[in-house]
Amino acid sequence: MFDIASDLLPGEPRIMVGDSLANDIAGAQAAGWTGVWLSREGAPSPKAVPDLTIRSLRELLPIAKAL
Repeated sequence: MFDIASDLLPGEPRIMVGDSLANDIAGAQAAGWTGVWLSREGAPSPKAVPDLTIRSLRELLPIAKAL
């Protein structure tokens, strides 16, 4: 899925924001994308290590501008 999206969305950076480490973040990272974990509960998980962790979507804009 990320390969298809990469073909349709030219340019960098490619960022995936998701709340599932196993599905969203690990999949994004496997495709070379930056994985930003939306962890509203703040609970850690050993399934994947996100590139970045946010607790609210409001935190995403400054991160996106920096990338």
